[in-house]
Amino acid sequence: MAQPDDQFLIAQYEQCYESLRAHNDAIWQIPTAAGAIGGGLVLGAYTYVKIIAVLEATLAIAWILMFILLIALIKHRYFSNIEEETLSRIEDALQGRRIQRQTRAQEGIEFWHHNEPHGLQGLLAYTYLLSGMIVFLIVISVLIIVSPFFF
Repeated sequence: MAQPDDQFLIAQYEQCYESLRAHNDAIWQIPTAAGAIGGGLVLGAYTYVKIIAVLEATLAIAWILMFILLIALIKHRYFSNIEEETLSRIEDALQGRRIQRQTRAQEGIEFWHHNEPHGLQGLLAYTYLLSGMIVFLIVISVLIIVSPFFF
């Protein structure tokens, strides 16, 4: 039977895991929303806007939105990392085996199940999601600069 301290750790573990799940969901949802909304603003600006000042303002709004969502993505990953480490430390405190939560697992740790990634499995999705948002931000920046020359 678990000790009272263990019950508290288990409750913390469950709360931390729920928070980790929420952050991981946001990590996937933010780039999707950014791409859809930012892409829609850019497409709409070039399709329907006939005044250069309105076009530039629409692109600026898309840029600001992308930048804010990029910061949100970084913050969600930051808290996700904290929660992953917290879960590992609670597992250690409960003297149990760990659950592998990272693509590249630490050496010398006993996991319930350990699997080395192969090929595309080894890619870090967050890195590519972040890179994609940065590229989109750069593209919008270039469009803001060059639009007056081609309008």
